[in-house]
Amino acid sequence: LIASRNFEKDAWVSSIVPYLTVVGSDAEVAALADELNAFYIDYDTKNALANAAVEDVEEGELLCDCEFSLAYGGMILLNKTRLNLRRGQRYGLCGPNGVGKSTLMRAIASGQLEGFPSPDELKTVFVEHNLQAEDADLPVATFIFNDENIKNLERKAVIDMLESV
Repeated sequence: LIASRNFEKDAWVSSIVPYLTVVGSDAEVAALADELNAFYIDYDTKNALANAAVEDVEEGELLCDCEFSLAYGGMILLNKTRLNLRRGQRYGLCGPNGVGKSTLMRAIASGQLEGFPSPDELKTVFVEHNLQAEDADLPVATFIFNDENIKNLERKAVIDMLESV
C-alpha cells in the first residue's frame, strides 16, 4: 500500500485488519490500521515536500508539474506518480520490461496523460520501436514530419534539435 501510494482508508483496513486480529480486538486493530494510515499519509506528504524543495533548484521554465496514475489493461503501472519537466533539461525513462515506459510515452503522445501540457504548449513525438515495415527504413526526421500532429515546424529547427540529442 505504501509503495503504490494507496492511502485510502478502506484499503488499509481491509488489508491490515485480517493480519492483526490475533493481537487484539477488531476495534483495537481497526484503530491501529487508522493510525498506520495517518502516519504514512503524513510520511508521504513530508517526502513530497522534500522532493518539491529539490525541484525548486532546477533551472528552466516549468513545463509540467502533474500527478497521475497510469494503467494498462487491469494492471496499475504507475499510481499517484509526480512528473516535473523543465525547459532546457533532458529526460530519460529507464526500467525493466513491463513497468510502463512505453505506455507512459504513448499516453503522452496521444494526449491522455492527466495534467500534461496540451500539444499547443508542448510538442512531443513518440517514435515506437515496432514500426510498420514501410516506415522502418525512413530517416528519423522524415518519420517525424510524416506525423499529422507536426505542423508549422521549421524543418531545420527540428533537425538541429534531433542532432543535439
